[in-house]
Amino acid sequence: MNIAGLNLGIARDDLNKAVISVVSETIKGYWQLAYARELVEVNRRSHEMAEEVCRRESVRKDRGLSRPIDVDRARSAMQIRLSQLKRSQSDAYNVSEQLKLLLNIPSLPVGSLFQIVPTEAPQSSGAAVDRDEALAVAIANRTEMEHARKAIEVGRVRKDLAGHLRLPKLDAVSTLSLNGLGSHLNEGFQDEYLRERYSWAVGLELEWPIGNRKAEADYRKETYGFEQALADLKRITQQVLLEIGIAIRQLEVEEEQIKTTRLAKEAAQYVVNGENVRFELGQTTNDELLRAQDILAVAEREYIQSVMNYNVGLMNLAQAQGTLLNSFKIKVEGP
Repeated sequence: MNIAGLNLGIARDDLNKAVISVVSETIKGYWQLAYARELVEVNRRSHEMAEEVCRRESVRKDRGLSRPIDVDRARSAMQIRLSQLKRSQSDAYNVSEQLKLLLNIPSLPVGSLFQIVPTEAPQSSGAAVDRDEALAVAIANRTEMEHARKAIEVGRVRKDLAGHLRLPKLDAVSTLSLNGLGSHLNEGFQDEYLRERYSWAVGLELEWPIGNRKAEADYRKETYGFEQALADLKRITQQVLLEIGIAIRQLEVEEEQIKTTRLAKEAAQYVVNGENVRFELGQTTNDELLRAQDILAVAEREYIQSVMNYNVGLMNLAQAQGTLLNSFKIKVEGP
């Protein structure tokens, strides 16, 4: 009964692990969709800036202030950015469809006209984590840790049982029977309840297999299984420690990346503003302005990517700590 109860708990842990996997994939899909939609906006702004340069260059050409090559350059940049915009729109649609498949909501089927729009603002800082505290939380909450502890308890029970089965078997036995005696069958049934027809016996039965090799082999097998469960717990503890370290380092790296890419984006915006002024004054061609706009678009994409990576990192840390379901108030109920 103890083993059956522990195995039931292990089955619940397996179900919990499967749910965690689905939830983590869904969260990753959500942030991928958020990135894809932000990328669409970046490409839209970049395309609009190229359109404006092309419009201004056409006006300048009509006034004799620029050459046809300048207009062609602006028109080429506009078409390239339009292609990037359409590609990013297609990617955003595909990611949205994949997220629908993960969510499996009947009212939001794959292929429907309705699209998923992320509403939660991504977090970009403030996730200072104490490694020792995170590890303590993981040891207390990780499904794998609980699974390993229950496996050890199952191994201990099986080992103890196998140890008992090595001992000699001594049973107290007793029998009581009613005898029917008679020269005919019906007489035997009629007289079977008479007191003098009782027979009984009591005694002890001792059973001790010669060599007892099977019981000894079973005991060694269960002993090895118990020791393996102990080793598994140590291995899983080390794996959890590794995952916690990776998750914390990822957050630290991505937070630094957010700072770096934000500064790069701001600097690129200053350059675009400066090139706009120079272009208006006729001090430069649109070549420098378009190049500065491209650099700005790249910086904006990298900034958005670092922010989304940071939020995926927060999810990875929660998963490594075993608190992912609790943070979303998801309760897994099994048999």
